[in-house]
Amino acid sequence: MLRVLTSNLKDPLVKAFLELSSHERSVEVLTLNDLLKADKIWITTGNTLPVIDIEAYSSTSLRLLSWHETGVPVINRILDFPQEIFQDYTNEDRVYAQREIEAFVGGLLSIIRPEDSSVSTPIGIPWLQQALPEQWQKVKKIPGLDVPQYVWSGPGLGHTVGELESKDHWIEKDPHDFAQWRKSLENLSPKSVDFGVLRHERPKGEPVAVLVLNGEAIPWIENQNERSALKIIAQAACELLELSNGEMIFFKSTDSWTFGSATAQIGWCHQNWKEFLKAVDTAFFSKQPKVCPCQ
Repeated sequence: MLRVLTSNLKDPLVKAFLELSSHERSVEVLTLNDLLKADKIWITTGNTLPVIDIEAYSSTSLRLLSWHETGVPVINRILDFPQEIFQDYTNEDRVYAQREIEAFVGGLLSIIRPEDSSVSTPIGIPWLQQALPEQWQKVKKIPGLDVPQYVWSGPGLGHTVGELESKDHWIEKDPHDFAQWRKSLENLSPKSVDFGVLRHERPKGEPVAVLVLNGEAIPWIENQNERSALKIIAQAACELLELSNGEMIFFKSTDSWTFGSATAQIGWCHQNWKEFLKAVDTAFFSKQPKVCPCQ
């Protein structure tokens, strides 16, 4: 038995769980909307495992949902809090309502202790997104792994646009943009220069995706030798970043690996759906889900 809490049914990992449930895998999925519309939420804690009962009823009192948590592994895929949840609130109340709902969900999830199910972070998000420079600082200690050079640029920050334009393969972007790796200095905007931006080198080589499922790094590459070498490096990065489910990007050049980014989102690896589904099935149903307090 596996239970999944999600804010988006289009999330590739959630879609995989739903498809596997139609093939006799025991999976229950609870959406964030289900949780917020529940008629009753009972929580009992003690010296043993916590018990959470969630019940939802339709207007005709037909019971639609009963979610009873007694130590069954829970996979938290609340990647964000969709704005449509707050569309019935006025502009003045929307921020307050969002903070209240984040606190409610985070409090509910924190009751399930990490040793029972891996779901806890302060606001219920499955992995606290770390800015790229923070990620690079954490993984640069891994033997055999390089990280991009970077600077914060703008007035008073010690680097001018002209200085960086003389460098090849530099990228300007938001420090929480984990997907964009193309050169973009030629498109600098006056506003970005005025306020200071992150600029970093584009790693040499071709990007390679690493799928992370149930705490295990799975390189999405066919070459067996390269796959074995990357798996060791990627597993170390996965553990340093405390990422249980998501995706990492590395760059392979002739003689080195460079770390790009890590995110709880899955963007590349699900494109080969058959292989992705097989990987999810193996990771979650061929062995017991691992424990990680930041899943």
